[in-house]
Amino acid sequence: MRKLGRAFARLILIALWAAALSAFAQTYTVTDLPFEEAKGINNFGQVVGRSFLWTPTSQNATTGSLIDFGTYISVAINGPGQVLLNSRPSLLWTPSSPNGTNGTANELKSPGSTVASGALGLNDAGVVVGVAEGKADPHCTEVCPRPPYPATWIALQGHLLDHDLGYATGINGSGHVIGTKFWQPDGTATQLTPSPPDVPIGINDFGQVIGSYGSYSPIYAFLWTPSTPNSTTGQLTDLGSLGGQVNGGQLSRAYGINGRGQVVGFSVTTGGDGHGFIWFPSSPNGTQGTMTDLNTLIPPESGWVLGAAFAVNDFGQVVGQGLNPSGLYHAYLLTPVSSPRLSSPSIQPGGQFGFTLIGEAGRSYTIQASTNLVDWTALTNFVSANGTNQFTDATAPNFSRRFYRALIQ
Repeated sequence: MRKLGRAFARLILIALWAAALSAFAQTYTVTDLPFEEAKGINNFGQVVGRSFLWTPTSQNATTGSLIDFGTYISVAINGPGQVLLNSRPSLLWTPSSPNGTNGTANELKSPGSTVASGALGLNDAGVVVGVAEGKADPHCTEVCPRPPYPATWIALQGHLLDHDLGYATGINGSGHVIGTKFWQPDGTATQLTPSPPDVPIGINDFGQVIGSYGSYSPIYAFLWTPSTPNSTTGQLTDLGSLGGQVNGGQLSRAYGINGRGQVVGFSVTTGGDGHGFIWFPSSPNGTQGTMTDLNTLIPPESGWVLGAAFAVNDFGQVVGQGLNPSGLYHAYLLTPVSSPRLSSPSIQPGGQFGFTLIGEAGRSYTIQASTNLVDWTALTNFVSANGTNQFTDATAPNFSRRFYRALIQ
């Protein structure tokens, strides 16, 4: 009975440590991308920015290859890897196969009598939203602006969302469009309640929208969350700041949101520096959360200073622009470091205690043991070849109880 009790205790203790490890703060590796600024990332891990498309060698990998679109600016990318290219005219580049590196670019046709267009967002179905410009006033003799109208493109053909001046900035998977209004998938225009304080710039599949308000100082990043997915009533959240002020007011801007409601952007620190941030909701798609300086989540010896963060995918990868170790402004890719998990505990006939470490291939780990959760002894150090490793503690029969943990090196 005593032996059975000791075995059961070890099973409970290892389970508790596995749960505790999953609650540790998220950390990231930094990848220097070979262009100046990254604006978008999809769930495959493809990144767009400036005139480039960067494609990882495998899903969410940190090595990849580059495509240069020349004079066109790549402004957005969807799940299958279609890329919005802005110039005159705007184009939609479609890969020959999903997330491929070969493809064709086709012109987005301006709707009706409009004369130009600017694409701003697209969803995984390839539906594009943006702005279409009408003809300038023929009686104008000075600088003659063209009136903007919110527009959408389906199968490359443009359509006006309505005839009021404005623009559309984002569209989610169910076809809800955000911009100067909120458009339902059937084209009906409504308003969000409470109304966001400024035009939102992004929307996720839950219907959460982000943006910033204030023209000089203070400037606030905001999140608007619907009471039910994609409804028009909800709650407005001030995302806060990194503590710094500019001309007496806080400065923070929200630029990207993923499906879980994580938000990335830019804010000023107490030291007066502009840093990228990530806002973690307390629960998926929640209205309460914490803003964290991304620079505190990367290795101190990396040499990077992470500036604005522009996009985050559902796997938690973040892209933006920062100062690299060579002192150059480059695009960066942050990839979450997976917390190791200890699972499948077992007692062998001789009383030895075994379990499985589930981590990340190619990463170094140390397994430690303790009898009091204060003093820890290293049992082994190793590099995981495939991310899954079996471990047996041959000394376990010598202890009445023992805790185990795995540390990332």
